[in-house]
Amino acid sequence: MPATRTRPTTPSPDIQAILNAIAREHLRIDTLESRHSDRLDFHDCGVAGLRDALAAAYAAGRRHGRKPRPAAAEEAHGDLVLTKKPATRDAGDWTTGRLGAYRFEAKVYPEHATIPAYEIGRSRISKLCVRRLADNAEVYAWDRGLDRPAIDAAAQAAVDAIAARLAEVVFGPARD
Repeated sequence: MPATRTRPTTPSPDIQAILNAIAREHLRIDTLESRHSDRLDFHDCGVAGLRDALAAAYAAGRRHGRKPRPAAAEEAHGDLVLTKKPATRDAGDWTTGRLGAYRFEAKVYPEHATIPAYEIGRSRISKLCVRRLADNAEVYAWDRGLDRPAIDAAAQAAVDAIAARLAEVVFGPARD
């Protein structure tokens, strides 16, 4: 299947300056402007330089793409910080947040599960994914049963703290 070519969008002046700097530093290309001359527009470059240029562009994209979260969207409960809560207090929904060196996504409910094995202990959590902030590695996963045990004692301590406190923070005490 032949490759399809798409017309790239013109980057903003800030992004263009970053790309030009990467081209100069890693590929020894003076400008990324087309000069309508094969001698000026086509360049030989080694794979190491290309790799380094792509890595620099990727890193710049990650830095440029980060947008600060509004402080009002977060709700702190000691070291447990919620970034999203269910819209209603009557039904289970996804909750996201952070605890220490970890971030989590959890499906938490106001009541205990009808089938107790679907819930982490008596936590009212039926789904939980915990990731390490430093490298985004998944360190624990539960989806109505254990999918991935905690990778170490620190991750298990975070899971235990989330399981012990999250439902009460989100929904208050269980009604049963």
